[in-house]
Amino acid sequence: VSSQLFTSSGTWTRPSGVKRIEVWVVGGGGNSTNTSGSAYGGGGGGTAYSILDVTNLATAAYTVGGASANSTFVGATTLTGEGGADAVDSTFGSGGTATGGQINYAGSPGGYTSPQYTHPMEGHSQFGGIFGNGASGGGGNAATRNGTAGCVYVKEYTDPSLVSGGSLVPTGVVNPYAGATAPAGWLLCYGQ
Repeated sequence: VSSQLFTSSGTWTRPSGVKRIEVWVVGGGGNSTNTSGSAYGGGGGGTAYSILDVTNLATAAYTVGGASANSTFVGATTLTGEGGADAVDSTFGSGGTATGGQINYAGSPGGYTSPQYTHPMEGHSQFGGIFGNGASGGGGNAATRNGTAGCVYVKEYTDPSLVSGGSLVPTGVVNPYAGATAPAGWLLCYGQ
């Protein structure tokens, strides 16, 4: 297993022997603009997540969005983490959405808390860390604060069982699912 964290746009090239990849695409966090003496926080960037079979994929283009901008990963499918919305004065920035992933996480919205409107709250991406966070708002002189850039994170797997219908969940893990029939390869526990 290997991984790569991309903080600027480029092209991912499949390393020799890699069969599947886990991809997180995070949009940039929204800015916060203060023109009237106080501002709310910018929204967090959206995050698209997928596990992809890359056996027949040699390269994939990706873009990493700056503040308020989208990030993408374009391979067999396109994953997009949308940038968080900008906050202007007393209008908070909504969280960015995501598309194309097996799981698409919205970023959290920015906001403002009491007492006396002194605790600005920035929105956050679901990826965590410094990527895709909205700018914090605040009071005082007119100012623009920038959200943080997004990222593209790729985790690469060479284990052949991941390609032959396996999953990234270790054997023996108890996992809930919805539906009347267990997924292929799963055993029913019946709570015993």
